[in-house]
Amino acid sequence: YLEALVEIDVAAITEVTFVIAAQPPGATDALEASPLGATVPIYEPKTREDYQLAGRSMLRPSTEGQYTVTVSGMADGTAFDATLIVTAASYMGVNTCKLCHSGSLAGVPNNWEPWSMTDHATFFTEAIDGNMSSHYNSGCIDCHVVGYDTNPLAVNGGFDDVAAGLTPPWTFPETLEPGNWDAMDPALQNLSNIQCENCHGAGSQHAVTALVDPDGSKDFIHVNYQSGDCAQCHAEEPYHVFPQQWENSKHAIGYQRASGSCAPCHNGPGAIDSMGGDPVRTDLGSINCSTCHDPHDATNPHQIRSMADVTLKDTSKPGGPTVITEGEKGKLCMQCHISRRDAVTYVETDTPGSHFGPHHGPQTDMFVGANAI
Repeated sequence: YLEALVEIDVAAITEVTFVIAAQPPGATDALEASPLGATVPIYEPKTREDYQLAGRSMLRPSTEGQYTVTVSGMADGTAFDATLIVTAASYMGVNTCKLCHSGSLAGVPNNWEPWSMTDHATFFTEAIDGNMSSHYNSGCIDCHVVGYDTNPLAVNGGFDDVAAGLTPPWTFPETLEPGNWDAMDPALQNLSNIQCENCHGAGSQHAVTALVDPDGSKDFIHVNYQSGDCAQCHAEEPYHVFPQQWENSKHAIGYQRASGSCAPCHNGPGAIDSMGGDPVRTDLGSINCSTCHDPHDATNPHQIRSMADVTLKDTSKPGGPTVITEGEKGKLCMQCHISRRDAVTYVETDTPGSHFGPHHGPQTDMFVGANAI
């Protein structure tokens, strides 16, 4: 689904045109009208505040490879244009992903092993054996396996394609009982549970390119920090409503373009970096599911990113700053909801400037009764 956005204060938008500028050899695809039309809102709440819809289109790729799509138009009489590269690929399954992402290659993170300890990695396995719910049925599995799409145009190596190609074709078991998982064909097990490609997209082009150009292969897979990635399954009412709850929170609209000192709390990617000890990115991204929950790691309860001790900024306090060792899961929130300065020094010696005054997030300091003026 293709979307062109322009700033919210633009009054006149005209001549918006989407074009496939390049496509894989042999492909003769054409863009289609988007079924979303012009009335469906922009997805991210914060994006709605800053941008407006200029136009929509849809690309349904038929051939593996990369497509280059351009959009151009006029905004208040000024020309604009943008380019998007879309990778069309087939699903490979976790056995292919873990060839590289299990710690066997230098410089490639071992995401497979910690992921294998998450509930995502075993949900379908447990459910098909009757360990989840007696109501589990074939209508549940599209979110719990890889590439499940029964549309006849979507023949792309997904779970349903492999299931239909087996002899005899795999069908959902009549009885949920132990042994159902063990009886499944290994090719189907390879595409079961919630895996890498559920979030990163089909990986055949990424895997093939990695053989000749490991760094370049990153351009053939998707890393997404947007809430919609998780919401494709976790917005399934009435069972999962976390994305809907998040949309009504200040986190959904409280992020902004920020400097390196502000990004650790005011941008999702920056917050992730700050909790992982990495150089902090200032990329604009919402404070959403993946900001607080690590999709690859179940070390902490609920896969929250950090339960590390928190050191306050009250450096002038005799004996050194306050270190918070209690709070358990609540220490995740304390990573950001903390005063940004030593209160005494700030008031008594600093020169007031345009940002002078208490920071608007000192809940942790107030909670523990420290760093007060």
